[in-house]
Amino acid sequence: MIDLSNPQSILPIAKILEYNVNILLIIYKKMKKTIATLIALSPVVASAQAITDLNTLTNKATNIGNTIIQVLIAFAVLYIIFNVVRYIMAADNPEKRDPLGKAVLWGIVGLFVILSIWGLVNILSNTFRTNNNAPTQQFPTLNYPPQVP
Repeated sequence: MIDLSNPQSILPIAKILEYNVNILLIIYKKMKKTIATLIALSPVVASAQAITDLNTLTNKATNIGNTIIQVLIAFAVLYIIFNVVRYIMAADNPEKRDPLGKAVLWGIVGLFVILSIWGLVNILSNTFRTNNNAPTQQFPTLNYPPQVP
């Protein structure tokens, strides 16, 4: 049983949390290049599918934007969780807690901004009923020449 009134009984848990955070940092540093390569080579980002008209172009841009927003939300949540853990681990040092508390606050503000922009774009898209489609009567379609076998 852990006695929460005794700071010495919490110390082993803080050391375990610190060890786990350090392991996660090492894994993150080693995986950065792999993750960047996978993102760069994915068909959504690389636009490997053919763009034949403006509708496919708008759909592709929407898919890329949604992917970027989802990745930003994931990073913001991880940033907040990481700083909350660091804040808890620095419970006995007020000099370290102050900047970590501000980092958590700015992480929440950043997440709020990301979600607000995403929501505003969805509200505008639904208001003007674009459904990710451009008006086809105003733009010509691309007619490719026949392929030579």
